[in-house]
Amino acid sequence: MKIITKCCITIIICLLSIQSYSQHLIIKGGFNLSELNVKNDLENFSSYYDMNLGFNLATMAEFSFSKLLSLETGITLETKGFRYEKEGLPSDQEYKIKSNLFYAGIPVLLKPSFSLNDRIKLYGEFGPYIGLGVYGNMKYYLKDQNEEENYTIDVKWGNTENEDLFNRLDYGLIFGAGMEINKILVGINYDLGLANISPESSNGTIINNRVLKLYIGYKLGKK
Repeated sequence: MKIITKCCITIIICLLSIQSYSQHLIIKGGFNLSELNVKNDLENFSSYYDMNLGFNLATMAEFSFSKLLSLETGITLETKGFRYEKEGLPSDQEYKIKSNLFYAGIPVLLKPSFSLNDRIKLYGEFGPYIGLGVYGNMKYYLKDQNEEENYTIDVKWGNTENEDLFNRLDYGLIFGAGMEINKILVGINYDLGLANISPESSNGTIINNRVLKLYIGYKLGKK
């Protein structure tokens, strides 16, 4: 958790620095629904995993090219991960996993927009992102007849097979849209992870992040 604290401090410092150069500074926050795309040469396992609820925070700078197009970039801190549940085999057994993966990232988004009137603007977002895993944990719950067990382990990041859980580097594409009312923004994004975050290479194993994000933001600076 110390790493997350350091990331938050870094975001605040960058917030103050970016404000000097950007036309607008945007503070965003919301929640994520994340899951994994998991497959190998033999089977696709994605349907076994459920969406995990998390959060997203961002400090973004917006640079306008015209009234119809701008560029948005900055620093994000968000959770990704998954949930897995298996029960009923036999009926008195239950097995659950919840994975929380914390990432610091940098998106670079083109932002076309269209004004409906003086107060309301519609916009789209598209572009790449790159992120690094800074912390993660796996929470396990096991029930066997009348016995229950809960425990948590920290994620070990790296690319060593049979030792590390996930590769630290993540990258992909972001698609999104939203509405700006005065200086308040409400939007939805989808992160399509393209990086293989699996350290395993046997049978062509591939694991990609998938994240649906809802957020609300506030724009600082001149209108």
